[in-house]
Amino acid sequence: MKKGYLSLLLLLSMASLPTGLLAQNLKIYSLTGLTVGSPLGEIPEGATGAPGTDIHLGLSFVGRLATMPAWSLGLDAIYTRQKSTYASPITGETTVSTEVFGIDLSWPFPVSYEGQAEGAYDNRYREFDLWIRRGQNRWQGGIGVYYAQLIKGQNKGAVDIRVANLFNIENEPFDESAFVNTQDWGLLAGFSVRVFWRASLYFRAKVGMMPVMSQNPEGLEGIYRNVYLSTGVKFLLLDLP
Repeated sequence: MKKGYLSLLLLLSMASLPTGLLAQNLKIYSLTGLTVGSPLGEIPEGATGAPGTDIHLGLSFVGRLATMPAWSLGLDAIYTRQKSTYASPITGETTVSTEVFGIDLSWPFPVSYEGQAEGAYDNRYREFDLWIRRGQNRWQGGIGVYYAQLIKGQNKGAVDIRVANLFNIENEPFDESAFVNTQDWGLLAGFSVRVFWRASLYFRAKVGMMPVMSQNPEGLEGIYRNVYLSTGVKFLLLDLP
């Protein structure tokens, strides 16, 4: 949580650099595109998954550095929806109470279980990207950092479990959405190419530094971070002198 707030403060402080550092022109672009990817981490043996795809929308504010005309600073405000699906083996231990001849045994005994969990992420964020870019003509490339606030998070699905040799639990729903982290921050890199007068194509890669989940569902292990690619069209709305 603290790292996320520090990242936001860094974004705001860098975005509020003295105006004397920027040339007088400010460009404002619309951003429309697709985001594809998945939370990634250590993958358990036998686990599978598929990246998800959804839209992102936003605005980009770009000002050129007065002292270095080939360089510019950009601040993007984006709504993004990040999806993916997964299937993973689960193992662990639990306790079972039982009855013998109608007598309720008051001492639960431990047993092991194993099974398969299938679920999906569907997380929506408001995101702020701070860029430094190089390029004056058709091509531009840059690196930066981002900070994201969760609007709505979802991680839910169903599990099939075999408890020792006692019984099976099939298609039992689970919902771990309450444990999706409310903040994320990370690193980004990308480039854009102008295709005609006001429109450019852009490509970006983002790697999160925070775990997607504040805690994992029981039986699942590992730390997973957002890794997503995005592409789209940015359109020049305003070119202020």
